[in-house]
Amino acid sequence: MMKIIIVNITGFIVFSGLVACQGIKEHNNSSAKKESSVTVFSQPTSTLPFIICDFNIGKTYQRDTLMPTNGRFQKTWRLSRPAVVRLHIPNQYVRLWVAPGYRSEIKLPADPDKPYEFSGDGQLEKTYANDIQTINITDFPRVAKDSVVMPPDMFFKKATRISQRRDSVFQAYLKSYGKTISEHPDLMGFFDMEKEDNRFFLPRVLMNYVESEQVSGREKQLFFDQYIKTMSQLNEPVDSLSSENKRFFFPRLNTYYVQKQRMDGDSMRSIEAGIYAYMMETADKKFTGSTRDYLLDYYLSALTHFARTYNPEYPSITSLIERYKSSLTESGRKAMLARLAAATSVSLKRPYQMALESGQKVMLAEKLAPVTVLDIWASWCGPCLASFPAMMTLKEKYRANKSVKVIWISVDQDKSKWDKAIKKLKLDPENSLWVLEGINSAFANDLAINSIPRYLILNAKGEILQMNAPGGKNNEQKLAALIDKYSRDAGR
Repeated sequence: MMKIIIVNITGFIVFSGLVACQGIKEHNNSSAKKESSVTVFSQPTSTLPFIICDFNIGKTYQRDTLMPTNGRFQKTWRLSRPAVVRLHIPNQYVRLWVAPGYRSEIKLPADPDKPYEFSGDGQLEKTYANDIQTINITDFPRVAKDSVVMPPDMFFKKATRISQRRDSVFQAYLKSYGKTISEHPDLMGFFDMEKEDNRFFLPRVLMNYVESEQVSGREKQLFFDQYIKTMSQLNEPVDSLSSENKRFFFPRLNTYYVQKQRMDGDSMRSIEAGIYAYMMETADKKFTGSTRDYLLDYYLSALTHFARTYNPEYPSITSLIERYKSSLTESGRKAMLARLAAATSVSLKRPYQMALESGQKVMLAEKLAPVTVLDIWASWCGPCLASFPAMMTLKEKYRANKSVKVIWISVDQDKSKWDKAIKKLKLDPENSLWVLEGINSAFANDLAINSIPRYLILNAKGEILQMNAPGGKNNEQKLAALIDKYSRDAGR
C-alpha cells in the first residue's frame, strides 16, 4: 500500500488516499466473458427498499432495480469488456468501473452523512472517481442561489475552472500511474473513457445555464451563442462516444433547439404534433449522421415505453417508426414494434377486483359490451367532475344501441367518498364501479393510470381498441366518431 498526495498546478491538494496497486487484476482483451459483481451491504436497521443501478457498456445503457436480500443488494454480469455502473443511493454518489472478473463491495454507513466503505477490485479507478467527485461537490457552479441568477460570464469562468481542475487530476494520475495503466488494458480503457468525459464535462455544465427556468429565453440564447455554439463537441459524431456522454449531452442540446424554435414563434407545431414528434423533427433538421440516428432512436425508444398514455390525436408511434426507419437498425426497429405491441395489447379480462355501490363484488369482464367506453375518474378530480355532463350526453346518445356502453370506474382510495359522489352525480349504479385499492390497484398499474380523467375503448373480449381515447368536454364528436367506427366493425 502507498500513500498518495498529488498537488495540482494551483497548489491545492486535489486528492489523497490509499491505493493498493498490487490489487489490480490482470485481464486480457479476449471476447471470453467473465463474471463480475457489485454488492452493497446496508446497515441491519436500514429500511432502504431498493437501489437503482445504471449500467453503461460501450455505447449501450440499461437500468435495473436492485432489491435487498438479508440487507444485501447485488448485481452480477457476464462481461467481456469493462462497464460503468452508477448506483442511486440516498446521500451517496456511487460510480464504479467494473471490468471482467471484478468483484466490488460497498458498505453503507450508519450515519447517512458519512461516506461509504469500498473494497474489492478497481481500487485505483474508485480513488480517481472519488477525487473527481470531491471537486464536483466543492466547486460545481450553481446557476442561481436564493433566486439570484449568477451572471453569465461568472458562470462560464467557474465552469471552466472546475473543468481545468478535473483535467489536472487526470494528468496527475497519468503521471503517477502511467506505467501501471499502460500495462493493464482495463485501466487503460477506464482512463480513455475519463479523458472523453473530461472533454464533454464543460459543455455539459454550460448546458445547465440554458436549461434553467430562472434564466430568461433571451439570456439563454445569448449565453448559448457566446459560450456553447462554437464548441467542437457539438459537431462530434456520437458513434465514437460512450453512452453516458451521448445520453447526457445531445438530447439536452436538441431540447435547447426545440425551445428556441418555440420561442421564435414555432410553438403551434409542437401542439399539433406532440412534443416527441416535434423533437424528432428538430433532430432530423439540426443533426446529421450518427448523431441524428442516435437521437431519433432515443426518442422512438422512449415513445414505445409511453405507448399506453400516448395521445391518439398525435401522429401514431407506428407511423413515426416508419418515418424514421432509415435511422434504425432492422433489429432495433423490430424490437420497438414488439415493445409497442406488448404495451398496447393489454387485455382487461383479468379478474380485477371491483365493486358496485351496494358493495357487491363484480368482474369488469362481466360488464363489457361490443364497444365499451371506460371513463376512469375519482371524486377528488376537478377535471373529471367537469367532464361528466359531456359524458352523460354521450351515454344518452347511445342509449338505444345495445352494442355500446359507458362504464365509470373510480380509482378513489376511500369507497365512502365514491359512494357520496355517485349519489350526487346520479350515475347509473349498475355501470359505475369502484376499483378495490384505487389508484394503487393492479388495474391502475396495468393501464399506467398516472393522470385522470382517462378514457379507453374496449371490445366485448376485453381487448383494448383505444388505450387513450379523447373524451370529456370539447371532445364529444371525436369520441363519438370512434364509437361509431368500432360499432360498425363489431356489426360486420
